[in-house]
Amino acid sequence: MKRVLSQRGGSMVEFALILPILIILLFGIIEFGILIYNQQVLTNAAREGARRGIVQDTPRIQASEINQTVQSYAANHLITLSATKPTPAVTVTVNGSAGICGAFADNLSVSVTYPYSFMVMPNFITGLGNPYTLTSVSVMKCE
Repeated sequence: MKRVLSQRGGSMVEFALILPILIILLFGIIEFGILIYNQQVLTNAAREGARRGIVQDTPRIQASEINQTVQSYAANHLITLSATKPTPAVTVTVNGSAGICGAFADNLSVSVTYPYSFMVMPNFITGLGNPYTLTSVSVMKCE
């Protein structure tokens, strides 16, 4: 049984060729998983803010309190890979104008936007857009 010397290290060369592709795939799965998770967090934050705003209370909940509810939910749940955590921008509208619930069955809309920054993927995918803006809107009827 003679070994062919010309095939020594062939597995190492094949692994070295495939390793960069595997690393890109791994980081892509991680970053897009975090992106999808953060989108769901924004959806829940908008829903929490809208729910806080529509509940019958005397005096009515102000837009700043709705904003605080959304910000606190987002701060506790968003995942970022960067050192600084950007804060979501929150817009509260009632029947097309800024404010609070006035009449029963008015539409209260809470929209949240968040700039998500990729760490690795923009280096490999051109035109990805960094930061990528995530948006969520929740509309509920005032009680």
